Amino acid sequence: MARPPKIEEKTKTYNLLMTVSQYDKLATLSEERQKTELEQVSVADLIREAIDLYIHWQVLTPASMVRLGETSRELVKQGEAVDLTKWVTVHVTNSQRQAKKWLDTNAGYVLKLSTPYEVA
Repeated sequence: MARPPKIEEKTKTYNLLMTVSQYDKLATLSEERQKTELEQVSVADLIREAIDLYIHWQVLTPASMVRLGETSRELVKQGEAVDLTKWVTVHVTNSQRQAKKWLDTNAGYVLKLSTPYEVA
């Protein structure tokens, strides 16, 4: 029976040179974590987690300056100002999967934030 995949994205194999001391510390950590988690925790899992700490995913959206509070709603109502948009970071996370999950959960808020304020 084949082993189930641990990584559900496209992968790349890379050989890593590290000291014996580094590996031993990771192996000890791996054993400790495996005792408290429901699945296997390998040294490779710990290395991937460490890499993810250095890779940050941002969710960006064009946002209404009125909704951000940078342009007066009253001035837009009076026709003395226009609601422009600017790109803003609304969420930062460590993986693309988590960024997508956050966006799926908060899509309504993001859509509202990016909708320009208009006077009817």
